[in-house]
Amino acid sequence: MTLASTDWRGGLAVVALLAGCAQEYQVAAPIDVDPADVLECAFSPISGTQLSVYDCNPVFAGTDENWGQGFRSVGFRTQSILGHPFYQIWYSATPDGDLGDYGLGYAVSGDGTNWETHAGNPVIDTARGWDDDLMDQVRVVWDADSAEYVLAYQGFNLREGTFGIGMFTSPDGVD
Repeated sequence: MTLASTDWRGGLAVVALLAGCAQEYQVAAPIDVDPADVLECAFSPISGTQLSVYDCNPVFAGTDENWGQGFRSVGFRTQSILGHPFYQIWYSATPDGDLGDYGLGYAVSGDGTNWETHAGNPVIDTARGWDDDLMDQVRVVWDADSAEYVLAYQGFNLREGTFGIGMFTSPDGVD
C-alpha cells in the first residue's frame, strides 16, 4: 500500500494508524516452521547433491481456467509478510497449448503448493500486435523506488518475424 499526503493533518493520521498497527501486529522474531509440518508431501534428497525434491511436484501445472489449458511459462516471486511467506506467480498460457491467443494469469499461495488464481484472469491478453503469438520467459521484480511490480518477458509474432523483450508495470501485480 502506498500512502502519500501533502496535508499535514493526513500525515498525522497515517502516523497514528501505523503506530496503532505496529503494536498490535509486532513480530518479535521470524517464525521457524518445518515445511514437513505444513505441507502435504515430504522432500526427498537428490543423491550426490545438497538439494531435495518435493514429492508432490508439480505444484502448479496449469489451471481449470478455460483460457489457460496450455501452460507455457512462469514468473515467480516470494516475500515475507509478518513472518509468513507469500508466494506469487504470473504464468503465460494458451487455450490449447499452441502458439497464439495466449494470456497472462496471476495466482497467489501461502505455502507454495496450493494456488488461488485471480478471478479476473487473464490479467493480460494477446491483442498487442508485435507479440501476438507468445509471451515467454516471464520475470517479475518489485521496484521499491517506484512502488510497483516490473514484469519483463520475451514476446513473439511469428507471422511478422518479430521477436523482442516487452515490459509491463503494475502497482498491485494485476492491473
